[in-house]
Amino acid sequence: MRRAFAWVALAGFTLFPFALGGQGIPDALKDKALVVRVTAVVPAAVTDPGTGSASENGGSSEKAQPWEAESAKYTVPGTPVPFKLVGSNVAILVQITPFELDDGKGVTLIAQGQVWVKPPQGGLSYHTTVETLTVDYGETVLFFPLGLDTDGNSSMRLEISVVHATDAYPESPGPGDKTNK
Repeated sequence: MRRAFAWVALAGFTLFPFALGGQGIPDALKDKALVVRVTAVVPAAVTDPGTGSASENGGSSEKAQPWEAESAKYTVPGTPVPFKLVGSNVAILVQITPFELDDGKGVTLIAQGQVWVKPPQGGLSYHTTVETLTVDYGETVLFFPLGLDTDGNSSMRLEISVVHATDAYPESPGPGDKTNK
């Protein structure tokens, strides 16, 4: 796949949902709650002003603005959280399941991904992945759902991180807090 095609395929991307999901976590599990954050990034590309499509050749072209969208969802260890990105001719489905490490310093992530692309020549392309990796809390993992080109560049990347919910969104002081802030 050429980088130019991938940029055209992603021009109409929207990330759903933007709001936090899964907020119905029982009180007994709130101290274990995690926030899984996924940021989709489409780096700036060179576009042909006449067509608005990506171009790899010189001539009259201009630099397009990078595109970025973020989604964050609450979960508890062992519960998967889905993320869906839909474009005019591409759909990316990612499901992330975090499992807390015994030392409490990070998580093992099971990341499942599906990429559906409808090329301009017709037909449908499908690719699926399942990856397991161990990361520290707050560490960012990069996922390239459309792959890398021969220069090591990507038309899109997903940045995935997991933090404790209390670290991501600290609550107001509790009844035992004497700081009066």
